[in-house]
Amino acid sequence: MHEENNTPVFMKKNKMNGLKAMAITVICLAALCGCGVDVSPSSNGHCFSDDVKPVIRASEEDAEKDAEEAAPSAVQEPAEKTPQELETGNQEAKDPEPDNQEAKDPEPDKQEAKDPEPDKQEAKDPEPDKQEAKNPEPDKQEAKDPEPDKQEAKNSEPDKQEAKEPEMSSVEGVARLGELLGLYQMDLLYARLGSLVVVDTESGHNPYDLTWRYGLQVNTLNRCLKDPEWDALYRSYVDTCDWSLVFDADYYKNAFPMLAKLYHDDDALLLEHFQTQGVHEGRQASTGFNVAAYMENCGRDLVEAFGDNYECYYFYYMLNNGAEKTVGTANTGNQYPLWLTVELSLQQSREHESVNGYRQEDGVGTVEIHPELVALANYRAWYDAEHNLYGHDYCLEPETVGDMDDCFYRVFLPTWSENTNKWYHTNLLGEYKGFYGHYRLSESHNEAMTRETQRWSGYSNPYLSDNPGNTGENGDKDTGYCAQFDIYSAIEPKSPWDLY
Repeated sequence: MHEENNTPVFMKKNKMNGLKAMAITVICLAALCGCGVDVSPSSNGHCFSDDVKPVIRASEEDAEKDAEEAAPSAVQEPAEKTPQELETGNQEAKDPEPDNQEAKDPEPDKQEAKDPEPDKQEAKDPEPDKQEAKNPEPDKQEAKDPEPDKQEAKNSEPDKQEAKEPEMSSVEGVARLGELLGLYQMDLLYARLGSLVVVDTESGHNPYDLTWRYGLQVNTLNRCLKDPEWDALYRSYVDTCDWSLVFDADYYKNAFPMLAKLYHDDDALLLEHFQTQGVHEGRQASTGFNVAAYMENCGRDLVEAFGDNYECYYFYYMLNNGAEKTVGTANTGNQYPLWLTVELSLQQSREHESVNGYRQEDGVGTVEIHPELVALANYRAWYDAEHNLYGHDYCLEPETVGDMDDCFYRVFLPTWSENTNKWYHTNLLGEYKGFYGHYRLSESHNEAMTRETQRWSGYSNPYLSDNPGNTGENGDKDTGYCAQFDIYSAIEPKSPWDLY
């Protein structure tokens, strides 16, 4: 492996622009059920089960009442009696059969006392009330099997399905996109195979930059690298939306001219970049839509649901344009920034964090990352890898001066500083991590990295070229040429063109 670290500086003018700017619902169905015991009270207040039949007795009050009713008929005022009547009375006293029979067998009253069948039957088997108590079928059936409500709760599949799969254009549906992770932001990818965070300049699809995909966090690399369904949700939103509502290729190229140069002014690839990176960075891609303006004027429910997941605002606006088109989205007076953040691979973000770590160790201020300097660093790495340029030859060769001048003009800077690593490798699993460490060990590179006047920075991913012209010191054993760049500037880049 051959490795080289170098450093220069260049650029032109300056203008200004850009700033950085299920609850889970649980439905509890509670059926209040009785213990199933039927209670039938007796006349004296005791309770009996169906196995023990009550003996019904007349109360003392009833007996006294009967005695009072019987007394008038048994006692009468005696009149003056003749001897014959007295004799007859004596005979009645001896044999008072009729009255005695009535006393002995007061069958009607006694029968009423012994077998007051109607009342007793009512006490024993108050069938209507008891039947109602035992089997209050309508109410009990409603308590046991409230079929309509229960059925609705058990089999409310449409509602349940809606909770799992919210409508695509709804706030809840769009908010799901904010939970997805970019492929090149996965720790697993970076830790296991750093070589995968590499731009292949021989790629048939996009030889200029990483092609980003978004899905849920996974535990195996094959799931996100080879499973076409891993990013199906995000792709479904990309395919459904009308991108003409927020994207204009000419505006995008004028707003981010160095990005346009990196992508060789390919409108289709620039649209793909906006769909997979630009919306995550809050980039403005048309005169009519600025996401910062939309966030300021849209409903607060969107801000609460989406937060800083800028991509969600674009998708929601496109999917609900009929209702949202009255919301202010224009960047009137250029009062809103053209971008809000930068979507970085783990390779780039760790390079940036480590550079600022060294700067803090040396007591100088940190640098901010700028998307146009990232594009410049990527373009430098692509050009050198593809053309097999060594060190900083790009800045010195007569045939590259015109292209270099165009870069100066596009970022509108008078100068920049760059650090670079170049090397040949013998297999695709080469270690492409931690370039900041190499620069720290070189005095000239460390000075460029930690210079106090530097304020802005950009970092490339490693670029790999396997074209036949890139042969190394080991001939055929070297299968490719790699390049990586860090770029620094004391002045913020901006577009040289008037965007409004």
